[in-house]
Amino acid sequence: MFCALFFVVPSGGEASCDGTTTRSEHTGTLSDGSGSSSYSNNANCSWIIAPSGSWSLTIKFTVFDVQAGYDFVRVYSCESEACASPMLLQYVLGLDTVVAPLGIAKITFTSDGSATQDGFNATWNFVPACNSSLGEYSWDG
Repeated sequence: MFCALFFVVPSGGEASCDGTTTRSEHTGTLSDGSGSSSYSNNANCSWIIAPSGSWSLTIKFTVFDVQAGYDFVRVYSCESEACASPMLLQYVLGLDTVVAPLGIAKITFTSDGSATQDGFNATWNFVPACNSSLGEYSWDG
């Protein structure tokens, strides 16, 4: 049996580095929040990406320039939006693509107190579950 879902997904706005931010859009962007400047020293922020009806979530880093070995971006998989017991999927080291298999992800960014770089930008897209109520269904089989 083949399941296909057809829908239009609006793009979410950019989320910057400020504490913990929860996002529920099906697609969107996030960054360290520095814009055209370098990110701040002692940054400590996270984003929980939890689109409804998501089967998996793909996160693609489109810009990545952090101080290697001192400043870190990590991606975790979560079972719920609370993300009480996150499972580390990957330390991001470059223009990586990471898949959160449970459809919810937590991305953390920490920087030390010395040198800073240009930072990072990422986009995310969800893969809908076949039992999602987000659009029309087409069954083949």
